[in-house]
Amino acid sequence: MAHSQTSKVTILEGVFSVEQAERGRIVYDTQCAACHGKLLEGVSVPELTGNRFVRRWRERMLDGIYGFIKERMPLGRSPNLNPISDPEYLDLVTFILKSNDFPPGKSDLALENLKTIRFVGENGPEPYPMAH
Repeated sequence: MAHSQTSKVTILEGVFSVEQAERGRIVYDTQCAACHGKLLEGVSVPELTGNRFVRRWRERMLDGIYGFIKERMPLGRSPNLNPISDPEYLDLVTFILKSNDFPPGKSDLALENLKTIRFVGENGPEPYPMAH
C-alpha cells in the first residue's frame, strides 16, 4: 500500500488510447450493457459513470478496478462460457474511463501499469475522507 500512496501518475494524464477505448466499447456492448445499460447508466446494477462511481474508486490504483471487474463480472457468467481475455478486460476499463470523460492519450494502457496509475476525480488527487 505504501507504494500506491507515492504514485504521481493519474488517469488525468491520458493513460489510454482512443482506439483501446473503442475496443473496450465492443466488449462492453456484448458483455456488460445488458445489466449496466447502453449508456453505463446502470439498469439492474450500479452505474459506471458519474459522481457515485468516481467516489467509489477515487484515490485507488487502476489495478483495483481491473481486478474487481475481472474477478466478478459479468455477474452469473459461467467461467467456461466464452472467457473474456485479460486484454479485453483492460480495454473495457479504458472504455469506462473514456465514458467518464477522462482524457485519452497516444498509447494503450498496459497491464503492467495498472498498479502505478491512480484513479482520481476531475480535480486530481484529493485527501480521502476519513470514515467516522
